[in-house]
Amino acid sequence: MYKLFLMICCCATLRAASQQLITMDGYPPQDTARVRWMLTKTRTKHQRPQMPHPPYHYTIEDCTFTGKKTGLTYGATLTRPIGIKRFPTVVLISGTGSQDRDYTVSGHKFFWVLADYLSNHGIAVLRVDDRSTGKTTGIFNRSTTVDFAKDVLCAVEWLNTRKDIDPGRIGLIGHSEGGIVAPMVAAMAPEKISFLVMIGAPVIGLHQINYYQTRQAYTAIYKPDTVLFAMMRLHQEIMSKIPAQAHDLSEMNVVVKNALDTFYKRESPGIVKRIIPDKNTYDRMFRSYQSFLSPWWQFVLSYDPAQDIQKVNCPVLVVYGNKDRQVPPAEDYALIKKLQHRRSESILIPDMNHFMQPDTSGNPKNYEAIETTIKPVLLEKISTWVLGQAQLGR
Repeated sequence: MYKLFLMICCCATLRAASQQLITMDGYPPQDTARVRWMLTKTRTKHQRPQMPHPPYHYTIEDCTFTGKKTGLTYGATLTRPIGIKRFPTVVLISGTGSQDRDYTVSGHKFFWVLADYLSNHGIAVLRVDDRSTGKTTGIFNRSTTVDFAKDVLCAVEWLNTRKDIDPGRIGLIGHSEGGIVAPMVAAMAPEKISFLVMIGAPVIGLHQINYYQTRQAYTAIYKPDTVLFAMMRLHQEIMSKIPAQAHDLSEMNVVVKNALDTFYKRESPGIVKRIIPDKNTYDRMFRSYQSFLSPWWQFVLSYDPAQDIQKVNCPVLVVYGNKDRQVPPAEDYALIKKLQHRRSESILIPDMNHFMQPDTSGNPKNYEAIETTIKPVLLEKISTWVLGQAQLGR
């Protein structure tokens, strides 16, 4: 039964089972999808045929800049096409967790591969270390999605100071959580953003993503369905009260206790024994939800991405892979179609997983073993679409 509580927080893996380890004082580390995701950032023996190698046919500039509104120092790399005077520029936004500028995960460097392709096709790319990673300062574990949006806006404002960048052709490309950060930035400063690309964005919101991912995890553990459904009822009873009724440890304990009291009254003795066999397991239930007290969780569980998406008027390209098992592609795709305006385009790419790789299963365990970093059809689509927006101008 302990596996149950080790996986109970496996939710918003917007970056794929993707997540950061919560290490704030008073919050014990949880063995969640976040921890497991960070552990995948190791050296791999698999081939990476798309990894960029010299000679490069674009300029590469490692740079640092300071955000006037955040006071943070950002480490970044800017790649610019050669021999082109007027070109579009994109800022890349990674998914959940503190990522380096290359978005290095499972032996892949997703953003380096993307930047290499785009800059080879006439598009400048700025990729930036996330807070507390690489050469970027700040405290990641005390930050929320709004803070990450402010970081992106600082990057855009820095690009506006450069004479070699056209301020009227700056756009954003966000993956996973970065896909909902992008419209948040556009809502903050619509005059500074010309276009958006949202890839695998959890537009239905993190509460529903939590349910989707948790159920996937529990389906493999709890059989028959009666046990699975009972566990999901208990989980949802707790999650429905976060963050409205759980802002600190004492409030969280009250929420969990009330849910457990209801659970014991509602479920049969056999199901109760299967899910909570002893006092130790009961006590671990309380600890397993403490990570949801972090500022990031408190924000995303109450945030509806639709509120910012509906404010966006610039052209938007939205992409999902139909084998995505980190966010539900069908539900997200259906919602974004309702929210979009006439200058938007949505596509669902077959046999592509959450991390933009060719994949027929979508299982996050396969990310490292898959040798292709980004499915070529997606690279071509993004490049062609961005260049098309640049020709139209703001």
